[in-house]
Amino acid sequence: MSHHKFRVGQLVNFLPARPGLPTSDAWGDWLGVLGGDGLPPTDPRALLVQVEFEGRVYGSTSASLVALGQTGVRYDFCPDPLGGTGWMEIPT
Repeated sequence: MSHHKFRVGQLVNFLPARPGLPTSDAWGDWLGVLGGDGLPPTDPRALLVQVEFEGRVYGSTSASLVALGQTGVRYDFCPDPLGGTGWMEIPT
């Protein structure tokens, strides 16, 4: 299991905008990175979170991926990121 550590400079220009492809094809490994790459959502390093506070559970309720490139813009949305299903490209 590998855990990614990124700096802002490493994230910029990493992915060209590729409209029209299924989300998993357009974003490749980014879905795994967003999903924690093996980290549970309760881990403080996770991007998608689930925490208990004063007896109540809070967590990520949606997620978006946005790519800006010379060839276009790509925007994908997921209403259930902890479940990992429901990703859809939003036309721009």
